[in-house]
Amino acid sequence: NTGFRTDDSSPMYGSSGSISKTTNGGMNWFGLLGGGYEFTAVKFKDQNTGWAAGYYWSDVLGDSSFVFKTTNGGVNWLIKFKERGGMLKDISYFDNSVWIAGKDSSILYSSDSGDNWIKQNTNNTRRFNSVFFINGNTGWAAGYRYPDTTNLIKTINGGADWFNLNNNHGIFLNSVFFIDEYTGWTSGYSGLILKTTS
Repeated sequence: NTGFRTDDSSPMYGSSGSISKTTNGGMNWFGLLGGGYEFTAVKFKDQNTGWAAGYYWSDVLGDSSFVFKTTNGGVNWLIKFKERGGMLKDISYFDNSVWIAGKDSSILYSSDSGDNWIKQNTNNTRRFNSVFFINGNTGWAAGYRYPDTTNLIKTINGGADWFNLNNNHGIFLNSVFFIDEYTGWTSGYSGLILKTTS
């Protein structure tokens, strides 16, 4: 019955983003958080604790990426990360560890359920659209195929180190998802869907 969604409409184009919640399986939705933010991702690990990420456009104060956290089902939200530039795109979590992929080539990481954040070094300059962890150690991020042929990276130590997964397909990847450490899919532009079993 309980679900959440984001609206990534941008004040840059005359509208405001928001987070909405349903408690009756999507029949009705009510707003939780607005304020001129462009929300691009929201994830909850239970009915109370969740995170929202995105971007704030401002010609006066400067553009900023941000992460909000709630511990009461979205009634109240606190900003836990804010930085100039670099739109954040996707959230993944396992237990109390949380990862966020962004367009500034970084992966944000929190070991305390999103209260404090550090940047993990991915050793490249591409932008990432999606991140997914199957457990506390193994995860993947997908994004842009520039400046080389890498549009996928992987970690086996919780993001302390990332290595490239080269492939011969696709330009931009938008999403990555795994059901175990071997089987997963990624999708991207022009209807591309890739699958791995290794």
